[in-house]
Amino acid sequence: MDSSSPDGRSEDGPLRWIYKLEPMAAAAALIVAFPLAVVIAVVIAILSGRSPLIRHARVGWRGSPLPMLKFRTMWGKDLPRKSPTLVEDVADAIPASKQCSDPRVVSRFAALCRRYSLDEIPQLYHVARGQMSFVGPRPITREELVKYYG
Repeated sequence: MDSSSPDGRSEDGPLRWIYKLEPMAAAAALIVAFPLAVVIAVVIAILSGRSPLIRHARVGWRGSPLPMLKFRTMWGKDLPRKSPTLVEDVADAIPASKQCSDPRVVSRFAALCRRYSLDEIPQLYHVARGQMSFVGPRPITREELVKYYG
């Protein structure tokens, strides 16, 4: 008898406790990290003049769409400043890997966030919802899916 969670993962295996523990641990981590996340969001909004959070379309479990959240750490010096909203959808290409000296990282604060992966804090929300896992491959873009897996 196979009981599956709504996302299709089997809950009968030896690691079934992880599927229940991981979202609770992520929710607890999100609560603990919330004050830091607020500070990061305010600083990014002030420095960039844009939304502190970006939402980028990724491919989640079994091809389901996953609008992944991250803190904005890249912005151009010559881009027009917008009145910031909380989240901005980005459609431009995201680099496949972090680069040591990306010219779009124009702030020392943004570089610090990228270096210590503080820009990934909003992804705890996805783990708490069961859309991502703490351990495992990161969600890829639709373009990466087509390029590498056909």
